[in-house]
Amino acid sequence: MFYDQFGREIPSSVTKPDERTVTSVEIRDRYNEYPSRRLTPQKLTSIFTEADQGSVWRQAELFEEMLEKDLHLFSVIGTRISAVSKLKWEILPSGDDDKAREAADFAKDAINGLENFKDNLKDVLDAVGKGFSALEIMWELRGGSHLPVKLQWAEQKKFNWINAIYPKVRTPENQWPGVELEPWKWVFHVHKTSSGWGPRQGLLRRCAWAYIFRNYAVKDWVGFAELFGQPLRVGKYDASATQADKDALLRAVRELGSDAAAIISKATDITFVEAQARVSGKSIYESLMDFFSAEMSKGVLGHSSAADSTPGKLGNEQQADDVRQDIVEDDAEQVMTTLRRDLIRPLVIFKYGPAAAIPFFKLKYEPEEDKQAEADLWGTHIKNGFKFSRDAYAQKFNLPVPKETDVLLNPVNASSQPAETDDTSIINKFNLRKSADKIPCCSAFIGKDGLPAPDATDDLTKNLLDKTDMAGQLGAITDLLNECKTLEEFRDRMGEALPGMDPVSVGNIMAQAMLVAQLKGMADVIPAHLGARRDVEECK
Repeated sequence: MFYDQFGREIPSSVTKPDERTVTSVEIRDRYNEYPSRRLTPQKLTSIFTEADQGSVWRQAELFEEMLEKDLHLFSVIGTRISAVSKLKWEILPSGDDDKAREAADFAKDAINGLENFKDNLKDVLDAVGKGFSALEIMWELRGGSHLPVKLQWAEQKKFNWINAIYPKVRTPENQWPGVELEPWKWVFHVHKTSSGWGPRQGLLRRCAWAYIFRNYAVKDWVGFAELFGQPLRVGKYDASATQADKDALLRAVRELGSDAAAIISKATDITFVEAQARVSGKSIYESLMDFFSAEMSKGVLGHSSAADSTPGKLGNEQQADDVRQDIVEDDAEQVMTTLRRDLIRPLVIFKYGPAAAIPFFKLKYEPEEDKQAEADLWGTHIKNGFKFSRDAYAQKFNLPVPKETDVLLNPVNASSQPAETDDTSIINKFNLRKSADKIPCCSAFIGKDGLPAPDATDDLTKNLLDKTDMAGQLGAITDLLNECKTLEEFRDRMGEALPGMDPVSVGNIMAQAMLVAQLKGMADVIPAHLGARRDVEECK
């Protein structure tokens, strides 16, 4: 047994949608009664009383005019709507079985096939300001399945609750009181901002009183500017002036107000009197405007930053553009519930039958995570000894896991960094020794004194020294070095040691020493790099 959005039981005989068009755009729809004309508190109360009794015609037209006339109200309502309509959406299966996933894929394809579904979301969210919104589903049989081909928004003034608990739609054939809404035919969204029924839920109804008083302030401010924004023009005439002179003077004074040009005789005098004493009245109207703007912002966005923000002040612009996160989540969840109930449910049931698993419509309203903060947090855990798998880290930050054949980027080699001072070197040696004690795989590269452990090039150096008669070949140089007191003296007397040396033997020693030095340099770079790679593989 199924029930519609109003709690009415849907007959089991309804197995396919109504493909007829219930509402149609009529010429009369473009004409309004303009209830905001000469709007007074008494007239506003009368409009709301009619809506409470079920006739929402004048209330709906008033809401349209409020958005057209008040730019601030239009802005905050638009911000509230776009905060949800711009969210990305997805269709989630209601179970883990193949049938549930198939139903979700079918519903996703059907919604993607709709024209301007993003605009349809805005139409649904029109209920935020006006209390309720209605979209007629235009069904069509395609490929053996009933699919929605269009969601047609219907104006709120086409509905009424006269002598009825549920709304009725006014059709060209039945303008009053209208016909009941057919099952599976409407996406009817009542946006619940507080406890109550549809016609009283809209935020525009709550803003109406601020709107009317703000409208009064605007009118009075414009009247003040017209009256006192220009200087008072006073024409003076002599006691002997004739009526024709007086008429000419009056005409000249009036023309000065519009054209700023006139011809007068020398016998007349025109004085301009500034109304500076009353200019302070401007602050009264401006304060009223700002107050009611802030009240509207609080009611719609959850804060008044849009009205109170100071241009150029750090953070104010961003805050003024935001809707409070809890409000965004509530709006999104209400829309999600309505679309699942009124659109996805009949769509899936017509395709798979009453027992089908109804997918969920999900708006991604969760705020984006701070990736840098998350990375810092993971780094802190790793430094404290907590181990993560490489796949888990890659999945968390959406990073591709490298393949064995990929060319990997590696950190900058330590040898390319600026030389350390003695104190810094000691600290780093201590940290290196401390890390090596904790990580067994690093012990092969660290000696007991905290320095790099001996490698193959050390053995080559020792072998070169053992097999070469260094004293016989370089003895003369050693004796000369011991005799000299400065390096400059040793440089100048270097030629004295050359006659006693064998050039071939010395050249061989130097060639072997250069080879060992080159191998040592390569050993400092390549094995350290490979060792770091090995550390990562063995320690993860």
